[in-house]
Amino acid sequence: MNALILSLFAYGGRKDDMVSKLVQQDRIVEAQERCEKWEVDQLSEENLLRHACAQAYWKEAKNINTLETWRLYRERWSGTPMETKAAIEEIELSLSQYREQPDKLRSEEYFLHLVELAPGTQAAKNAFMLAGTAAIRDAKTEEQARDVARRYPKHPQLLQLIQRHPGAFYEIKITERDGRTRAEAVAKIDLNLPMPFVEWVARWPDGKIEDWNVAVRDSLLNFGVPRSFIMKTIKDNPIPPSFPICPIPSMPEGWQGGVAIRMVDNALFEPVEWDKSCANRLPILLSFHEGRMIGMSLYPGHHISLRPEMTASVDPAKGGRLDVRDFAKSTANPILAEGNLYLPHRRAYLVIPVSGAPAYLSERPPGRWKMTVDKKLKGEPLPKGWKIEEHLDHKVVTSQRIQEWKMPKTQIRVLSSLSAYALNIYDFEMLIPTDLDEYWVRESSKDDDVIIPEDAQVLPINRMEKYQLNQMGLWLTAAGFDADEFEIFDGWKGDISGDGKEDAILRMRLKGEESVAVFEVREDGERVTYLFGTERAVNGTRQAGIPALYQWEGEQYFVWKGYERKRPYSEVVYSDRGGYSMRAAD
Repeated sequence: MNALILSLFAYGGRKDDMVSKLVQQDRIVEAQERCEKWEVDQLSEENLLRHACAQAYWKEAKNINTLETWRLYRERWSGTPMETKAAIEEIELSLSQYREQPDKLRSEEYFLHLVELAPGTQAAKNAFMLAGTAAIRDAKTEEQARDVARRYPKHPQLLQLIQRHPGAFYEIKITERDGRTRAEAVAKIDLNLPMPFVEWVARWPDGKIEDWNVAVRDSLLNFGVPRSFIMKTIKDNPIPPSFPICPIPSMPEGWQGGVAIRMVDNALFEPVEWDKSCANRLPILLSFHEGRMIGMSLYPGHHISLRPEMTASVDPAKGGRLDVRDFAKSTANPILAEGNLYLPHRRAYLVIPVSGAPAYLSERPPGRWKMTVDKKLKGEPLPKGWKIEEHLDHKVVTSQRIQEWKMPKTQIRVLSSLSAYALNIYDFEMLIPTDLDEYWVRESSKDDDVIIPEDAQVLPINRMEKYQLNQMGLWLTAAGFDADEFEIFDGWKGDISGDGKEDAILRMRLKGEESVAVFEVREDGERVTYLFGTERAVNGTRQAGIPALYQWEGEQYFVWKGYERKRPYSEVVYSDRGGYSMRAAD
């Protein structure tokens, strides 16, 4: 029995050797005839004769070289080493045909089927790569995109998938830190992906994403805000966003600020709430007459006027008394700088703080960052729902929030929060005027002497000598007045500003009007002059009453009394909103 088995193995071995030698000699037809004669298809897959015969049919399959040929070859010679070799040929032919016809799309399953033909081979690896390409191409939803990324985490085209579906891989985390709103990308799945850059952007209704600074810049330029102010704002605030996330009234419905991860073809956008500092902030209203700005209002009840005679109906601080604006009139366009409006007055400047603090004269010109406010500042539309009503001598602006905002009867132009931010007139708190006790002022005028409140602190005050008055005359000249325009009656020195330094007050006649001037040297060395009209700087040919200076409830008061037409009066110059104001009691 054992001898018979050995004989059969030897016989079989001679047949496969014979076929192999015929193949080596390129006698393919003879080799195939012997394989058919010996019914090689009936043999087991492990039989060496089948292995040899598979080689005999290889050249024929190679010459035909079709996918069907290789499929049939694999099926016939399964189990032999030639099966894997044929599978590789089938895979490579499939990939070659795919590359020749890239427009003829193949599915991921198609390439995965090729991978299964010859696992572990380079051809299979190539097919697996194309399977990933097809899967990336066909992923339509974020869930599909994440699934594909998990299956092909090292695919070179994975970035394309991320670009199409950034929301599948990242989310944007918004936090408050160091007083600023910050945004950063957070990965949704663990693929060791690089963290993308999160930008502050504006999204338009059509889905277009634009850098926030660029969107604001273009809008402000269109409104007439100088490019220099815009670029300075960006330079001074290098960490985006350089401008607060504020609404712009001129933008279409659906325009929104936010943060985004921008890719080539898509973007992950996360809207943010409007900045609390500006979301409810009122616009700034400007008054224009014949192309010139004559006033500005930050909120109802606030109004600064460059032409007091045209804005008396809405100028609560005027009260019929002349002030520095009447003595230093100018027809020039104002210059906006450092939160002030500057008007040239000969050798000096009339300075009107935007905050609503009292105006004054200064020898110091506006700084480098300035703009001339003229017709180029076109302004913006009123916010939605706001209206302007015409009245007899003024206009009223109303909205759901504002019942009455009185403005002069002139052209009104609007500045939104972003325009105000760029022009550095953004962070102004409402100034509360010094509350002068009406009863005390009225009662104090009834006696001959100045009445000082019991809890007030009397401050020293000294009459100025003639040489000192001459020095103050030079100051007035530097402030823009000629020597023949003023006549000084008397002057007093004391700490009127409350800064521990001596200031000066003159009672005089200026441009034919009795007036009072307050002179102050500020901490930075700036010399400023406040002017007020009065009818009590002199009593006929006599000097006015001797004044008193005292501090009361944190404010300074310079008061003098007298009689006019046998009636007593009091005049009070007092510190008010960082400057000075003047009142009278008859």
